[in-house]
Amino acid sequence: MVGAGVPAQVLYPATLLVGFLTFHRLYWWAAREARDVAPTYTDAAVLARRFAPSLLAIAAGYHLAHYLVYALALSPSLFGALLAPLDPPVARTLVLPGWLSGVGVAAVLLGHLLAIWVAHATAYDELPGRLQAVRSQYTLTLAMVFYTMTSLWIIGQPAGEPPFL
Repeated sequence: MVGAGVPAQVLYPATLLVGFLTFHRLYWWAAREARDVAPTYTDAAVLARRFAPSLLAIAAGYHLAHYLVYALALSPSLFGALLAPLDPPVARTLVLPGWLSGVGVAAVLLGHLLAIWVAHATAYDELPGRLQAVRSQYTLTLAMVFYTMTSLWIIGQPAGEPPFL
């Protein structure tokens, strides 16, 4: 049981869903506000679709940061299972150097910088005026900073086994 009698099998997926919906709503708010801050006839949905690829860089940086250490550490168990799939599993882990966790932080920050660059290029491509392009990025940059801060906070948490495994 996790917190207030709610089982982990319910709490974890619910938390993921609430997190996704929060990030989704924040992005759509940023797209609508970008349209208002940089007055344009371009629809907010069009702006949201055009700026969406910039979020892929943040997502890639986060996933690399979050899963790189797990994938490398558990790779001996994976190779053992692939080589002998019918044998009982043997838990083997790779001991990784301490500096490898810094790669995760760098991946998140580089993903954020790449996202800003892509959003900047998209703004200049999509909007006719230079000032409009710059203004359109105010709220989107705020959303990206929030995403990046959240990613850094998550990867900064101590690792542990989920209680239901």
